[in-house]
Formats: sequence, C-alpha cells, structure tokens
Amino acid sequence: MSADNELLFVLGAGKTGTTSLCGLLNSHPDVFMMCEVGLNNTHISRYGTKLIKRQPDMLPYFFRPYDSEFLGNYRRAHEALRARGFARRYFGDKIVSIDSDYIEPYGDTRVIYTVRRLPEWIAKDSVRAWFPLERNIVPFATQYTKHFVESFLLPRKHHIRLDDFLGRNADVVQGIWRFLEIDPPANAERWWETIGKYPVDDPKAALTWWRGHASAAVCPQQNDTEVEIRPNPFWDQLLPIFDKYYGGLDSRRFEPAEIAADLGQLQDIIGRHQLSFETGFARARSRSHNFRLKSKFPKRLKRFARKMRKLLTKACFGTA
Repeated sequence: MSADNELLFVLGAGKTGTTSLCGLLNSHPDVFMMCEVGLNNTHISRYGTKLIKRQPDMLPYFFRPYDSEFLGNYRRAHEALRARGFARRYFGDKIVSIDSDYIEPYGDTRVIYTVRRLPEWIAKDSVRAWFPLERNIVPFATQYTKHFVESFLLPRKHHIRLDDFLGRNADVVQGIWRFLEIDPPANAERWWETIGKYPVDDPKAALTWWRGHASAAVCPQQNDTEVEIRPNPFWDQLLPIFDKYYGGLDSRRFEPAEIAADLGQLQDIIGRHQLSFETGFARARSRSHNFRLKSKFPKRLKRFARKMRKLLTKACFGTA
C-alpha cells in the first residue's frame, strides 16, 4: 500500500499559481499530480470525469468506503497506478479552497501551499467574479488569511509565494525538488514545455486541464494584478497578521500556540468591520493572460477569439 509520505497535494486559493504547479510537478516522469479531481467524491468534477473516461479503472476511487479516512482512496489509487508503471514516486491532487479546519485529513502527506499577497488576491478579476466583494470584502479577505495561517500547522509543507514563482522561478523549481527529495527531471527549469506532451496511455494526458488554463501552461509571466489600498482600520488589523506569515516563510518558525492565537484574532475581525471593495481600494487593475475576451465584445469577435485559441492550442500541444 502506498505510504502517506508518498502522497502529494497542492493546496491554496484559486489564482495563486496552483494550476501552474500541476504542470511543473507533472514534468517529472515519476510524479502524477491530478488537477481538481477530488477522489472520494460521488459528485465527480469535470476533470474527474475526463480521467474516468480515459482511465475507467479509476472509477472505484471516487466512492469513499463508509469506514475509510480521507487518504484511503488516494493510497489505493496510487498503488494501482504504480503497478501499471505510473506515479512511481508521488501521486496526489490539486485542491483549491479557502475553507477552514483542513489540517487533520492530510496526515503525513507532503503539501505544497501557494499564496499571493492578500490585496492582490482580493482584487483579482476572477476572485471578484467568484465572490460578492462589492459590498463587503471583510469575510473573504479574512478567510483567505485564516486558510493561509492554518497551513503552518501541516507537518510536511512547502510554501510558495506567487511573487517568487513569477520572479525567481528557477530557484522555486529547485526548492520544490529538494522538498520532495527527488532528482529533478530533464530540463527542469523549462517545465512548461512538457505540459500536454504526455504519452497517450499516461493518465496525465486524460485531464487536459491546460486547454482551459492557458496562462498556467506557459513560462511564468509578469504579475497580472496591480493594487493600491485605501487607509482603513480593517487593513490595519488584518495585514500585519498576514504579512507576518507571508514575510516569515523562509526565516521564522511559527509555534502552534502563536498560530492558534492569530487564528483567534482573525475570527474576531470578521464581526468588527465592514468594508466595500470601492472603499478598500484606491486602485485595482487586473488582467488575464488567458486568450479570452470579456462579454462586452461583439459575438463575431468572440467567435474569432475561440478560433484563434484553438489554433494556438493546436500549435502548442498538437491538438485542438
């Protein structure tokens, strides 16, 4: 049976670089990192459906036995994949969330946690589409911070700041393979060139996540979000906690008692403040590196964009 320390998870909020990490990790022939598949679930995700269609023998691992813990299906799936010559070293999943109380299920697994600066995350165009931020950003900004602070309770974790991933990618790549205690793959520093170029029978090829995440399937680009916050008591109370952990990733060890105290402060913040997006930001500019057009564009330009996207995908990955 696969050991827990051979299971690998990418955790973090959406739009923090989690999908790019899937591409990076899958550049190694002995690693299979799924993308938002979510074993144990009877409500199967779109990527889970893709995997099952191409790899039908994975279906049983989507139904969690009554007496099984969270990792049971991941262990069994890893064992089955390894018997077929895949995921010889690590197997796991990317799970995007900002929900609290997630530490215990991951046990002794290895976790790579991605994070970007808090105001940037709130101002990201996709995040603004996911959450009702116009009236009150407080609960969402605070919950994002809570999820990040909780990650320091994981026993085997490796944090990656989006700033570093974009600006010092070669160093980040080396740090990941050191954390995993595995030799880097060939051309490790140009990992994006391997995305989508998997053997047909490899389960990595079944997910095709890169078709819907164009910006995650290329070399790291410049930061796509620029912000300037307005002075406010909410930022004055929240940001020192976030910045302490964000800035202390490489230089500090945070003890459980300190983490618990900060989580308690964060919980108190939610009921004390209300801050609209407009009041909280003096400037917020976010753009996407994906090849897509916004809904205000005419339909003919949308059709042209879809056609061009198919051509670009075919040119990059050999399939439309």
